[in-house]
Amino acid sequence: MSDSVMPGASQLLSKHVEESQAASLRAEHLTCEMLVNPLGTDEPHPGFSWQVVGTGYNRLQSAYRIIVSDDRQTVAEGLGTHWDTGHIQSDESLHIVYRGRPLSPFTRYYWTVELWDENGSNSAAAQIAWFETGLMGGTWPATWIMAPDVGPEGKLPPAGTSYDNEFSLDPCLYLRCSFTIGRPVVSARLYATALGVYKASLNGDPVGDHEFAPGWTDYAKRLSYQTFDITSNLVLGDNVLAALISDGWYSGYVGYNRRKPAAHYGNKPEFLAFLRIVYEDGEVETIGTGPHWQAGRGALVYSDFLKGEKCDATLAALGWDRPGFLASGWRLCGAGRGTPAKLEAQREEPIRVQMEIPAVAVRAAPDGSWVFDFGQNIVGRVRLRLAAPRGTSVSIRHAEALNPDGSLYTANLRSAPAHDIYVASGESEELYEPQFTFHGFRYAAVSGLPSQPSLHAAVARVLGNDLRRTSSFETSSELINRLHANIAWSQRGNFLAVPTDCPQRDERLGWTADAQVFFHTAAYLADVSAFYRKWLVDVQDAQSEDGAFPDVAPQICSDRNGAPAWGDAGVLVPFWHYERYGDVRILRDHYPSMRRWMNYVGRANPEGLRLHELNLNYGDWLSLDGTASKPVLATAYYALTAQVMAKTAEILEHAEDLAEYTRLHEKIRSSFQRAFIDAAGRVQGGTQTAYLLGLYTGMFPTELEEAAFGHFVADLEAHDWHLTTGFIGVRHLCPILTAYGRPDLAYHLVLDTTYPSWGYSIVNGATTVWERWDGWTQDRGFQTPSMNSFNHYAFGAVGEWLYGSMAGIGAAGQTGAFKHFSLSPAPGKGIEWCSAAFDSPRGSIRAAWRRHPDGISYEFAIPANTTANIILFREVDARILLNNQEIADDQDIHKVTLSLGSGNYQVNVWHKPTSHAQACNNL
Repeated sequence: MSDSVMPGASQLLSKHVEESQAASLRAEHLTCEMLVNPLGTDEPHPGFSWQVVGTGYNRLQSAYRIIVSDDRQTVAEGLGTHWDTGHIQSDESLHIVYRGRPLSPFTRYYWTVELWDENGSNSAAAQIAWFETGLMGGTWPATWIMAPDVGPEGKLPPAGTSYDNEFSLDPCLYLRCSFTIGRPVVSARLYATALGVYKASLNGDPVGDHEFAPGWTDYAKRLSYQTFDITSNLVLGDNVLAALISDGWYSGYVGYNRRKPAAHYGNKPEFLAFLRIVYEDGEVETIGTGPHWQAGRGALVYSDFLKGEKCDATLAALGWDRPGFLASGWRLCGAGRGTPAKLEAQREEPIRVQMEIPAVAVRAAPDGSWVFDFGQNIVGRVRLRLAAPRGTSVSIRHAEALNPDGSLYTANLRSAPAHDIYVASGESEELYEPQFTFHGFRYAAVSGLPSQPSLHAAVARVLGNDLRRTSSFETSSELINRLHANIAWSQRGNFLAVPTDCPQRDERLGWTADAQVFFHTAAYLADVSAFYRKWLVDVQDAQSEDGAFPDVAPQICSDRNGAPAWGDAGVLVPFWHYERYGDVRILRDHYPSMRRWMNYVGRANPEGLRLHELNLNYGDWLSLDGTASKPVLATAYYALTAQVMAKTAEILEHAEDLAEYTRLHEKIRSSFQRAFIDAAGRVQGGTQTAYLLGLYTGMFPTELEEAAFGHFVADLEAHDWHLTTGFIGVRHLCPILTAYGRPDLAYHLVLDTTYPSWGYSIVNGATTVWERWDGWTQDRGFQTPSMNSFNHYAFGAVGEWLYGSMAGIGAAGQTGAFKHFSLSPAPGKGIEWCSAAFDSPRGSIRAAWRRHPDGISYEFAIPANTTANIILFREVDARILLNNQEIADDQDIHKVTLSLGSGNYQVNVWHKPTSHAQACNNL
């Protein structure tokens, strides 16, 4: 016998089950549209989700009741005036779609849920949550405004004033509007957006903590707006609503070509906003942008993502955003052109400052500047504390690495200066932090200071979308811990508005292949449901008329149709998102565009091999063994998308489509085998990625799979047990090795510190994932500066294996957004222990293992309302103890599967016969 399944293993714990029934289930982590208490949504039928929590074993939700009302007290009393589902027999806890009375705009709704457990006992209602609607598609009581074309000298220079020989930038725009409040206010909201980026304030105080709002979309098709609660900011009497506007993605420099910004979206930023004030007597007043607003200039001269920022404190218009300011020289705003785009409430978590990192060292550089080392490659900006004579120009330049002489290595920034300038006001102490730019850096060189700065004069401020972190991971290996940290840092920095490729050079684009190969890793590290949901709309918006998805989304710098593995993201990521988060609406929303892509590829490739419409065919980008496997890669992805389409059609109950895509998948598979696989199981090109993709997508005949895997292992051996994969193959390296019985080789790859490997970058100082295996080598130094990012998450796709195989929290073995999942750790040589936790959509999962002289001990936590298969491998004579109770089974088995319900479990696999007491003492 080779394996055994023991579905009744949890019955050994029946006494614990009886003890647990006194503790009722409860619902926690309530979300609406996967966001906690979202302020402003335009979704008419939002989805409600929660996690089921309960102590004991085999805990299940048997029913739920949701109530919704626009009055909190009513919900507290157990009444749902807008929706009351009643007692619903269901164990579902994700994306329960609202089916109550039509939702009204500008309204806060409160909701809660109570649960019934496996015995029919009901819980107390969960803590009350809420969501608030936005405009819900209504008309904006405001008009777009922009700077006047020409203003008085020194007040409003024309747009496009040149500040250097390479960049032509718009001056930052200062906008203000005065108004009076004469009676008590019940509530007030600001609804705002921009063609550009903005920060709003009320009476000098910041409105919200968003950065780079409204984010990045295709401004001709879709534009997000934000909602802010400003009730506490208003005062009786005079008030001033103000906004600071800069180019951002709309009219600033974006990407790697040097087009004028107008060639992308527009040539001048604009602003649209209104206040909605509700008074105690019930009257509603709106104050919107319009020609009565005033525009002026201030300290912020320009601010651009690639160029950097210049702030001249000697030009500050003190008090411009407060009542009483004399707006001498300010002019009335011009009418903006607006946008044909659909205005809709923001879907995803906003960009925020995530944390501060102090400098770990400051040293003099050869050019006389002072170089601050923050010890970590980050995405963000520097906050500098200084004292200097009035008019002193202080420069901050940024870099990821240093040259051998200690100066900044900036060659890899290409045409992005990443240079911030501050002109001092002359006060005894000044604090400068850029407003509308970000940089990728570990080092910041400060010049122009009158004296040596202290170590504490600068801190790094980390920026990124404010995603909830959902995991922890630690092992006995500091190398693996650093690899995990590097992956997490690369995700944190590059998940900024869209999943970008890199944060430092003149690119920072939403490359589709990078985002799809990294999706599963990303979804372990953070809750990326809303973030990817928004980006998938960007992908959909960029689809061409002939059905092609793009290489980058939002589509900019390139109007090419998508390459294999790049354009395919428009099919794969919606399906994976559904698998991971369980919201079938994402499949319904994207299915038409997914079909259009398949038709686009199919028209050009009727024989089932993807040999045409390859566009800029990147192959296995940045692989080390050439690109001979391009046709194999393209056709394997064609097969994968056909398989995903068949599964999607089945889920959506499109029977004819299911049959169509099943036939297509079979045709592609047969064509692949005839064209690319020989009788010995060798694949055309013979690259590691060719074998990996063939095995991952099931392209090899069953009888040749082992032979193909053997050829793959032989290629590893031929390269002295080193990887050669690029962006596309790297995700599959360790999972395929583990799935086919060679986890020892997977461990060798992740623990290797010789070139090329993940470990090589780490022992050479990497604190994020590099774009290239050879970004820097001891014998050649830095790679070509034309493409050499030191913060790029694609090769970090190995994180999926760290969680899914090393720790064993399996994504491949899960269904229903972790309603059922596998726990199958694969301990390997070189690691003594591993501990990981993952807060899945349904609750917290934990897996840990530790080696002992007599075997391995495991600890698992399975959340309530889920089930799991614990899959363990052992020597044939080993004993298995579940929570200190020995499992009687056939001793002649290698793989054991324990089917268990919720609870905390300890499993010991002892390789040598020992007494029960000895086994317990080994823990």
